[in-house]
Amino acid sequence: MNRVQKYSLGLALMTGILIMGLKALQNKLFADESIFYWAVGACLFFCIYEWITIKVVEAKNKTVSPRQSINLFMGLKIGKILLSVFFVMFYTLIAQMEVRRFVIIFVILYLIFLAFDTIYLVCREKEMMIDEIRNN
Repeated sequence: MNRVQKYSLGLALMTGILIMGLKALQNKLFADESIFYWAVGACLFFCIYEWITIKVVEAKNKTVSPRQSINLFMGLKIGKILLSVFFVMFYTLIAQMEVRRFVIIFVILYLIFLAFDTIYLVCREKEMMIDEIRNN
C-alpha cells in the first residue's frame, strides 16, 4: 500500500468517525437538524478537498522538484483557508441560525483535518530527507 492509498484510507476512516460522532452528539450539539447536515457537509468538504490536494501534489511530484511540490501543497492549503471562509459566509447568509455554534464546530473540524495534513507533511518531509541522504 503506497502513501496515497494509506492517506486516503486514513482520511476516509477519520471522516466516517467524525460523521458518526456528529450523529451521536446530534441532540446535544444541534437544536435544529439542518445544522447537523451543514456540519456533515463541512466534514465532507474537508475530506474531499484533502483528497484532491494529495492527488494533485502526488501527481505533480513526478514532474517537479520535492520543494516545488511542498510549495504547491502550501498553496493548496491557502486555497482551503479561503474556501473555508466562503463556506462559513455562505452558511451565515443562507442558514442564519445558531451561527456561533456552527462556526465553533467548523473550526474544530478544520483543526482536526489540519492535524491530518500536518502528519502527511511531516511524513513527506522525512521521505525527502531520506532521499537526499541516499543521493549524496
